[in-house]
Amino acid sequence: MAEVPKKVEEFNELDERRDAFQESWKYWKKRQGSSEHHHRKLSSIDPLQPVSQAPYVNSDPDIVNGDTQQQQLSSLPPSREPVLLNGATAVNGHKGDSDVRTWSSYLNVLNFLPPIPLHSVSETLHQEENQRPHAHSVSSQGAGWLSWFQWGTQNQDDELVRDLQSSAEIKKNIREAKRAIENSDSIWAWYHLSGTEAHGETSVLGTKTEMSPVEMKKYPNGDIQAPLTTDKGQVVPLVRDCFRNITIRTKVRTAVQLYYRYPAERHIYLKNNLQKPPINRVVVISAVAQHKGKRNITARELSDCTSLSIKKWLENNELLQEDCSIETISLEAPKTNDATQDNLFKLVINWRESLRNADCLLMVGFKSSFSLVVQLLDMLVSRSLLKDQLKLGLISIYGIIPGPYLEDSESPKLPDASELQTTLSNLIENHNLKVTIVGSTANVAASLALQYRHANIFRTMYFPDTQYNNNFEVDLFEILLMSSNLGQQSFRLLLQLSKYFTQQSTPQTILHQKMFDSLVYNTLSTTRLIEPTCIKTNEIHDSVLNNNYNLVWTLHAFLDNFRKIKHIDSSKRIEKLITDYKSWEPQSKPLKDLKYMFEVLKIDDYNQMVLN
Repeated sequence: MAEVPKKVEEFNELDERRDAFQESWKYWKKRQGSSEHHHRKLSSIDPLQPVSQAPYVNSDPDIVNGDTQQQQLSSLPPSREPVLLNGATAVNGHKGDSDVRTWSSYLNVLNFLPPIPLHSVSETLHQEENQRPHAHSVSSQGAGWLSWFQWGTQNQDDELVRDLQSSAEIKKNIREAKRAIENSDSIWAWYHLSGTEAHGETSVLGTKTEMSPVEMKKYPNGDIQAPLTTDKGQVVPLVRDCFRNITIRTKVRTAVQLYYRYPAERHIYLKNNLQKPPINRVVVISAVAQHKGKRNITARELSDCTSLSIKKWLENNELLQEDCSIETISLEAPKTNDATQDNLFKLVINWRESLRNADCLLMVGFKSSFSLVVQLLDMLVSRSLLKDQLKLGLISIYGIIPGPYLEDSESPKLPDASELQTTLSNLIENHNLKVTIVGSTANVAASLALQYRHANIFRTMYFPDTQYNNNFEVDLFEILLMSSNLGQQSFRLLLQLSKYFTQQSTPQTILHQKMFDSLVYNTLSTTRLIEPTCIKTNEIHDSVLNNNYNLVWTLHAFLDNFRKIKHIDSSKRIEKLITDYKSWEPQSKPLKDLKYMFEVLKIDDYNQMVLN
């Protein structure tokens, strides 16, 4: 009999659950509306889900989907707890069984809608100007359950507005950069990736583009261009004409001489394997100092010529150009001082990632900008912005390099000679920097940096075509520079000859492609010293340099030493020099005097003695 009351209590409990479920169902249908006479609208709270586990909605009482959260909570039946499915009971607002804690009502249509981005809801709620119009539009007839789509549209509109504002800001920055570049005192940089037509990035000091470069369709000030690169004239000597390939025998001999402290490494050699290590990325940094009122070479032209030489080197060594990325940074500055170096560094570091990933870095200096590129390279190295085993190359074209033989009083202010030499020596000794110097006959001593002596320095000269036969001049400087590049003492004769060529004007706005070929081959095709050394200085205080009659004896001593170099066909070069002297017809008075002093080359007996 005791079991009867227990069963009665169970039936009563089931009746209460059924009644509670029916009341909840009626409430839910009342909230949703009749499908026959009303447009259905959705509530953000499921009446069959406990309030404590309802989906999170912003506690702000602002309108969402036409209803406020406070209205929804207050409209729930206050006297009856929410009923759980599957026979679970709620205790203190929590579900009893763990396997039903994560359930949600299958009757709520919201569970089957696409998720609404919360950031869109948050942005909409916090825009006071758009809250009420948006609420009315959602609760209006026809909004229905597709109201979430309007939130997505609002988010897309916001993104479109931001894009338009960003585009307008970029155009404003481009106009500001162009106006700044038109000023002759501006300092700016141009970045270009080879193979991307004329597009590039520009960064101008003192504008918003200083730290955030903007893209431009063409090079600024492109109409102010110097004449194109010419193939006329001659660049002598070339790297391949001076050096020979290194052999195992040469390596062993050099190592033994270094072990016993004999002077061994006078010059470098050509490498046998140019494919190791591979060159996948090359960065070129060129700089020019555009003096006000002067027409000069642009930095981009220097970069383009260097890029062309790199492609030529890859083709000649049977390497794929597609495997090598070439990036150029062209720098324009009006002055050459310490402040300019710091400002150029600010612009260059905008492309620090390209510098960190580069396998080879080539620096190009033109005329007075040689000191700029040296100091800039030192700043990049000292701040660890480059790889440890990076190949470094530097070229000076018609540069005025300070030293004991600088006689150009009209040149711009240059840094202290000792400071420049210390910086350059550190880069050569500790980082295997290869230096290529293109000299000018107008200032032989300063443009060739005759005061420096090191195996990593390669010297060459450009001779333009003349109205007369100048083959003797070309032959003479070719063998002198070949001897200098191979570690022989020829700077004394170069100093004595320099005063006879001061009236020879070399075009300062003409570039020859072989100048840049020398830079690339000297950097990528030559070996490094087994025992790195610092730069040594040549200092001559002999009064004999001003003695014109001593010039013939200096030439004789030089030819006698040059004839001993076998791998460059020295005897044939001396014979060609004598032959060209006989047909040499100079036009200026200093060169006519020089021809008169070299008349000993007409004597056959003397020529036979020199050749034999």
